[in-house]
Amino acid sequence: MIYNAGMTDVYSVPFWSSKFYDHKARWLNYFTQIRAVAKAISIERGNSSFSVLEIGPSHGLVTEYLRKFGVSVKTLDRKKEYNPDYLGSVTSIPCHDNTFDFVLASEILEHLTFEEYKKALTEIFRVTRKYAFITVPDVRHTLIDLYIKLPLLPSLAFSLRFPTRKQMPKLPIGAHQWEIGRPGMSAKKVSAEMKNTGFIVIDEFVNRDTPRNHCFYLKKTVKNS
Repeated sequence: MIYNAGMTDVYSVPFWSSKFYDHKARWLNYFTQIRAVAKAISIERGNSSFSVLEIGPSHGLVTEYLRKFGVSVKTLDRKKEYNPDYLGSVTSIPCHDNTFDFVLASEILEHLTFEEYKKALTEIFRVTRKYAFITVPDVRHTLIDLYIKLPLLPSLAFSLRFPTRKQMPKLPIGAHQWEIGRPGMSAKKVSAEMKNTGFIVIDEFVNRDTPRNHCFYLKKTVKNS
């Protein structure tokens, strides 16, 4: 498939341009998403029926990669040009309770208001049986970032980051409505809503190579009905 100005506004810039949507950090984020699914399947001891719902699949790179390795993946998007399996919103997912083993939502929820974000979490919690992996933007500045690896010793990493003083600009509906690191919006506040929904945050991290993506690995706490 060729992506050009006729497909979506995201891909209005040709892929050979230095301003193309899929820059290096985004490719690394695709890798992080794929490894998150792989980790869950490993925990489930290679469950052959493991199912994933990807919310906001964009061009489908993550979707198709997982499918090539036999993972059952369905997609949800409000944009029909992405040809999703389910056309709809994350705040009202058109699926039954406990439909999927894993729900993936990367760089999606910040496009909602924070109140809508809470509702989206409730929907993700409802349709997943076990896991969810969510990433959102983190605009904190990196003051110090150290990585030391010596022979025969474990690696040592240290990072010191601080929030920006810039308020979230008023952007139109569909653009970013909030970001970690803005005044009044911390990672703790974002994860607190996940916990309030019923999730356990089993891992939370920011990759050194993609510090603008804040990742949350979640597990559902209630028994399946």
